[in-house]
Amino acid sequence: GSDLPTIAWDVEEACRVGVRARADGEGVVRKEEVARCVARVMDGETGMEFRTNAARWSAMARAAMSQGGSSDTNISEFLTKLCSK
Repeated sequence: GSDLPTIAWDVEEACRVGVRARADGEGVVRKEEVARCVARVMDGETGMEFRTNAARWSAMARAAMSQGGSSDTNISEFLTKLCSK
């Protein structure tokens, strides 16, 4: 949908956990472009940066969802307010 460009930007620029595959002039992502993206994510310093960032984001998500984490607290507060109406 219309949120895909935003998600692609988040993955590539904000979170630094991947690269965006670029379509050619016909709107097709060619196998060479996919190969370039896979190589960039898997190889060298950039690949290591992406893996490190992915692990960091994963740990933050786990912490947020754990008991007492921000997501746990927010859903509890939401349900308390919803049920008190």
